[in-house]
Amino acid sequence: MVRALDERIALWRTEHYSVATRVIGQGVLGTRRTPVDSLAKLIAHRRFPTLWEARSELTEAFSRVACPRQVQP
Repeated sequence: MVRALDERIALWRTEHYSVATRVIGQGVLGTRRTPVDSLAKLIAHRRFPTLWEARSELTEAFSRVACPRQVQP
């Protein structure tokens, strides 16, 4: 559930950036007097970085167990 929320926030930020650049352009100040380009930096920002790190670690650990490297003859 938290992961899905984080993904939805990232999707909203992507859409918001696209709309803002289409409407007012790049390199200008937005409605809150912040550069529109600063929105692009927020797209990759994760609200729950610890959750994403744990997910990556679990995926890596599982891949080592489920898919061990094959030994070549």
